[in-house]
Amino acid sequence: MHELALSKSIMHTLDSIRQEQGNKRIKKVTINLGALQHVVPDSLKFYLDLLKEKTPFEESEFQLKETPIKIKCQSCGHVTEIPEMIMICDSCQSRNVEVIEGMDVFIESVEI
Repeated sequence: MHELALSKSIMHTLDSIRQEQGNKRIKKVTINLGALQHVVPDSLKFYLDLLKEKTPFEESEFQLKETPIKIKCQSCGHVTEIPEMIMICDSCQSRNVEVIEGMDVFIESVEI
């Protein structure tokens, strides 16, 4: 259910951006969803669509972009995308890895 709180936060941020831009209409918003955040895209889209009704964002398009988990091995330097939470380097089998992508949820771009 954190998608509702996330949607409210996104709308608040977009309202600040809109005001900074002289209250211009926001046409399109791209939101990056890191896989480690376990955001359900359909739920987030539902809440964004619900919250934009009868607001300056009513005509805005929301595009959700999912970012997979990417790790870097601290032993051999190999970078790889992993399909699930198995934090093992597929090159040298080391568990000494760092997550370098897929951790965040953020507004990637706003088209005015």
